[in-house]
Amino acid sequence: MTGPASSNWGRWGDGDERGTLNYIGPTQVLRALSLVKEGRAYSLGHVIGSSKSPVVEGRRGAILHHLMRDGGDPSSAESDEDFVYAEDYIGFPVHSCTTHIDAIGHGGGADGLLYNGFPLASVTSRGVRHCGVESMGPIVTRAVLVDAPSLDGADSLADGFVVEADHLDRWLGATGTSLGSGDALFLRTGWPPHPARPNDVPLGHPGLGCSTVEWLHHHEVSLVGADTLAVECVPSESGAFSPLHVRLIRNLGLPLLELAALDELAADGVVEFCLVVAPLRIQGGTGSPVAPVALV
Repeated sequence: MTGPASSNWGRWGDGDERGTLNYIGPTQVLRALSLVKEGRAYSLGHVIGSSKSPVVEGRRGAILHHLMRDGGDPSSAESDEDFVYAEDYIGFPVHSCTTHIDAIGHGGGADGLLYNGFPLASVTSRGVRHCGVESMGPIVTRAVLVDAPSLDGADSLADGFVVEADHLDRWLGATGTSLGSGDALFLRTGWPPHPARPNDVPLGHPGLGCSTVEWLHHHEVSLVGADTLAVECVPSESGAFSPLHVRLIRNLGLPLLELAALDELAADGVVEFCLVVAPLRIQGGTGSPVAPVALV
């Protein structure tokens, strides 16, 4: 099927369900691993269920964490060698309560189509039939951090600030950094990652604008992450609901990694790093909670 303008539909075959992750091959993995010089590891995921967990206002549900067996239960130990265990259950909405990655089957356009022309109607209560999170596989690639506020000597961007392609070019020029095919891009906005109390994170935030779509497409970026809920600016420039999700996820097949914890990387002046992400292999899942790791 012929895709929309500036799309990757059919680029890797009519049956492709991985999108821009196809840019990542052995060359990209080895390039990423070669960046590890100091042996330092950074966690880019928020702590699930802590008082600082970002739970976004207006979204259904919250983090449910229950001990199915705890220290108050009768012990089943019959000898000093028996293991006395506890175990728990956790449940939460994937897309609004913690660091997560959007599968490219997460949504489509008003024309009823997902990435690569798969029908949006194939997403049912049984799950995503095409482009589900189980299609993504492990992600290991070079990543570049864009600390957008520091371009103007600030700690954070104002709500509604639109990060344009020019800002991305300015960052690459200022840091002497380049992007190669298959690299990931992470945007730090300084958007409040630590609410004063649970369910206190506002929906509106700064983020990428529409001018970045062609920029990301041209640079063959494999994945885009940010410290915000949606990566793109909310509300959008046009007033439409998540138009960059349409252009990036649906048209390009480019996954988004949202609510990433990026402050520590920025504080240490890290610009490029080896990114490791292992989405849970949820059959038919629209995304997955993740705890990405940056290695330098």
